[in-house]
Amino acid sequence: MGRESGTREKRGRSMTGFATSRSPALADRGALSFTAYGVPAPQGSTRAFMRPGMKHPVVTADCKRTKPWRQAIVDASREVMAGRVPLGGPVEVRVVFYLPRPKSAPKRITEPAKLPDLDKLIRALFDALTAAGVWRDDAQVVQVDARKAFAGGLVDAPAGVPRADIVVEEA
Repeated sequence: MGRESGTREKRGRSMTGFATSRSPALADRGALSFTAYGVPAPQGSTRAFMRPGMKHPVVTADCKRTKPWRQAIVDASREVMAGRVPLGGPVEVRVVFYLPRPKSAPKRITEPAKLPDLDKLIRALFDALTAAGVWRDDAQVVQVDARKAFAGGLVDAPAGVPRADIVVEEA
């Protein structure tokens, strides 16, 4: 990706840096490119506790918004998979998470440098892609290019809808 005076090249790439869905290079390599709509939610930690008289621990998740967000990713990825077999080798993932801009954020704040953590957003994405059958195991991922941005911000001026733009391809 070349850079001229601080901007990205537009040929075959969107302003987010992802190859567009019409790019012949992606079609030849078998890349999956899709968008999951909804407010990105972090995976969070699981907690286990024992109830009196029970043999097995009860496991709960921290974030209640994670389940619907993961389901949105599963639905979007299965639509694109359309009968394909799961990727078997090394995999590269590129993703931009578009988060809603808080009403209280001043205009000088251009990047979401607060919660949710980018690594927890990636963890939720990887778990959803594993559940959707995009790959056999998220251990196959050898390279990740991830970013958080405000929906309707500098990177996403026209759309303004919370979502994640995702590209998965064999390395």
